[in-house]
Amino acid sequence: MGSYRTDFLPLAAVCALLVSASACSESSPPESPTAPTPTAAVVQNQRSTVDTVVFNDCTGEDIALHGTAHVVFTTTESGNGGLHQAFESNMVLTGVGLVTGSRYRSVSTSNSSFNTPGLPAEQTFVGSSRILRQGAGGDLFAHFLQHITIDAHGNIRVFNTDFRFECV
Repeated sequence: MGSYRTDFLPLAAVCALLVSASACSESSPPESPTAPTPTAAVVQNQRSTVDTVVFNDCTGEDIALHGTAHVVFTTTESGNGGLHQAFESNMVLTGVGLVTGSRYRSVSTSNSSFNTPGLPAEQTFVGSSRILRQGAGGDLFAHFLQHITIDAHGNIRVFNTDFRFECV
């Protein structure tokens, strides 16, 4: 099994920026004059172009992938300082092997939800994707693990992404 490690992935960067999105106030009154007011959900719905090259351990060649990522990210802050987040993404990519010219297709989805009573906070995303080669053999199964740590002031302090690949 091969691996690729990066500290910053373009799609993941979009998600990280959304963590610090500001929210608008909810119209319902607080429970008491001193109780904090919860915020309404902040929804980010974004499409972006993905252009990347990944190494296919199954065929020994690089694959140039291109397509679209669709990300929906919601953040709601509760009145007591809690944070509730949901993340959903899907990515449709097509590609070509840079040595053999083989055609590839990849459809990936991932979901994550996160609840914390306040900051600091940590979150881990786990997902997988198949990159399918036209013809026999050479299919690649990708597993990913992403870890984010947010400090008490809402700043992202750790943002690591780890990929593992295997032939199927």
